[in-house]
Amino acid sequence: MGNSCTSARSAKAPPQDTMEAPLSRCETKEEPTAWCPSSNRLNKEGNYSVPETDAESHAMAPSTTTITLIDGWTTAHTEKLRAAVKDVVAANPILSGKVVAGEGGKGLAIAPAEHKHLDAATLNLVAGPSDFEPPADIVARCSYCQDVLGPLVPNLGNPTQQKSSGGPLFNVTLIELPGHRAAYSVSLSRIVGDSWTYYALIDQLNSLINDKALEPLTWDEPNVSKEVDHWSDRDKFRTSKLMIPAAISKMVTSSRRKSQFIEIVDPEVISVLKSASRGDAAFVSTNDVVTAAVYETYRNNLAMTYCNFRSEDRLPGLQPRIGGNYDRPVLHPRAPAAGNPDFIRNKIIPPPHIVFGKNEIPFWPMAKCDIGFVNNITSLTKFIVTPNTTVSCHVGHRDLVEIFPLNVTIIGHANPTTLICNHNMKPADLKAAARSAELFPKVFKLPTE
Repeated sequence: MGNSCTSARSAKAPPQDTMEAPLSRCETKEEPTAWCPSSNRLNKEGNYSVPETDAESHAMAPSTTTITLIDGWTTAHTEKLRAAVKDVVAANPILSGKVVAGEGGKGLAIAPAEHKHLDAATLNLVAGPSDFEPPADIVARCSYCQDVLGPLVPNLGNPTQQKSSGGPLFNVTLIELPGHRAAYSVSLSRIVGDSWTYYALIDQLNSLINDKALEPLTWDEPNVSKEVDHWSDRDKFRTSKLMIPAAISKMVTSSRRKSQFIEIVDPEVISVLKSASRGDAAFVSTNDVVTAAVYETYRNNLAMTYCNFRSEDRLPGLQPRIGGNYDRPVLHPRAPAAGNPDFIRNKIIPPPHIVFGKNEIPFWPMAKCDIGFVNNITSLTKFIVTPNTTVSCHVGHRDLVEIFPLNVTIIGHANPTTLICNHNMKPADLKAAARSAELFPKVFKLPTE
């Protein structure tokens, strides 16, 4: 675990380097304070306070980790990435921190700049297999990259483990591969930020490696509540004190599920489905259609659909580029969402993003954690790519779906043009559900018998 920095290995027969690696900004005469603005989130001990809701919700959540296979990579790209990672860490001191007790020993905080090796030489270089040859089929390629490259990436663990170990919260690994290929992997602790934050950091890396200005993030804690305003104490108990221990218990006692992939049909088909399935809604999005199709295959009583709350109509007062955890799982019954994109559009997406009224949260589904999750990160995804490189495959680490003993589906880009569904449903259950589903077989390219 951790981000050990090794010396660069010589690539076999690399292509002619056409990029000149510049000095890191931290090695120029620029003032470092321009990269590290003060934050009102800093407590009296100089640490970033962690909101109670984040500490409670994400204590057992795996770090967000993806692997991106790149064609056309050179040693010059490696050096530019090394400088970019150094500068991104300097611009966001929280990334070099570790999880500690909060002010006065209460709650959690992140002590910045504790991992000095994340300052000067942040890029972790790893030698990949010499016989690496991904398949042409995108579904098979995603599985192949997960299986072959995933074990080479350091495991940062979850926030509970990070507090115990004092380990790092951020890591960038470059896996060197034959045939002018490489794969980069970025890992971010869930206690630091959500999927939006994760891809915003990747976008910062991409800007720097392409010699563009870094668009800064703010890490302030605004005076806005992430809580559902109308929930009663009973509702809050059932969504946290009841559900979270049930989920942890399942994680401890249940067998590990297997990560699988299904390709989403082409955009033209989705466009037709959007028009045909909008119901009473003025329009439905691709996300509405795909999410409704996935819920057809679940058998859970309840569902959670993740929404990014960085907008004035969702959490007023948030700055648009704020780092941290500002996504929210919207709890709702699964059945009315299954195969019904208009339900998702009319009941889940609009403000206040609340389906259950006060004192309507059911007891037993929460006590049993009878819940299925869908998280669509399609609109958030960013890549590190230059005019001389091509993204061949982008895939999440298998822990993002395998660690949960619940139905979990992540919808995102397998490359800039292909959408894919990474899920942990049992093959027999998925096959049986697909036979009776109406929307699901139209949205996904099901494997042939």
